[in-house]
Formats: sequence, structure tokens, C-alpha cells
Amino acid sequence: MTKVEGRTKLLRRAPYLGYVLLFLAGVIAAVVGDRGYLDVMRLRAERARAAEDLAGFRARVESERQAVARLSHDTLTRERIAREKLGLVEPGEVLILLSDDPRAESAPRQPLPPPPRRSTQRAP
Repeated sequence: MTKVEGRTKLLRRAPYLGYVLLFLAGVIAAVVGDRGYLDVMRLRAERARAAEDLAGFRARVESERQAVARLSHDTLTRERIAREKLGLVEPGEVLILLSDDPRAESAPRQPLPPPPRRSTQRAP
């Protein structure tokens, strides 16, 4: 084979080689490029996580709405919350704060009065 024939064969094959290289570059760009397959998979996973978060937030909002509805109609629930969270008492009641209660730290410390003396005499 002469040099001219070798060059002629190479020139005939060059477009095919260019097409193959162009095709490979396109495949690589489709897989790892911007908006490629890997990017689409990452975005789908992110969208699925966001949908799960949204479902959780919607459930929480619905739960809070139900709690608000209960509070607006149920006076016993409002009274219970006022007693537990605010430490409110009705007149004549005594509030006892235990040491593990966070309100006990800020409560005024006053000594208890001594118990009343009982008489030791018996009635006839």
C-alpha cells in the first residue's frame, strides 16, 4: 500500500471517527452534564424529600387546627392548660410545685406555717 492509498483510506474513515467521537461526547454530556441524567436523578430525589416534608408540615398544621378548634369550644381544656402552663389556681386552692418543675425555681420561697396545736384534752 502506498502512502497515497493509506491517506485516502484515513480520509474516508475520518468522518466516521468524528461521528463516533461526537456521539460519545453527547452520551457523556447527557449523563453527567448540566441537566443530564445524574442531575435529573438528584432533582427527583430532592423533590421526593420535599414532598415528604410538605406532607409532614400539612399533618402538623391539621393537628394544630384541631387543637385550636378544641380550645375554642372546650372550656375544660382551656382551664387545664391555664393550670398546667401558667400555674393558675382558683380561689381557695393551693398550688404545690415539686422540685423538678421548672416553675419551682422561680417560685417565692416562704416557710410553711407551723401546723395548729391539737388539744390533748378529751371531751366529756
